[in-house]
Amino acid sequence: MPNTYGQGSTRAWRKTRQTVLERDQHRCQLRYPNICTGLATIADHITNLASTGTPRRDAVDPADCQAVCPECHDEKTRRERRAGQLARGHRTAKHPGIL
Repeated sequence: MPNTYGQGSTRAWRKTRQTVLERDQHRCQLRYPNICTGLATIADHITNLASTGTPRRDAVDPADCQAVCPECHDEKTRRERRAGQLARGHRTAKHPGIL
């Protein structure tokens, strides 16, 4: 299955991913209500790498990862992106058709 989440496909990351998924028994650890499918296929970094400045190739610690389903991963990414925008003072303008 091709990687669609930008992590890359290093040997170390593939091993970490497999370790995390097996440790968490392929069960989503986020479990967002009305979003979660339960079946985890992604090893997600608990600590947002963008906020730590850690290069992705160096971030292979299974202790800082959790198994998540794609739907919860997408939601977590949206929340982290929005929090980052707000922290930098960015405001999202309303679409002209909604004003």
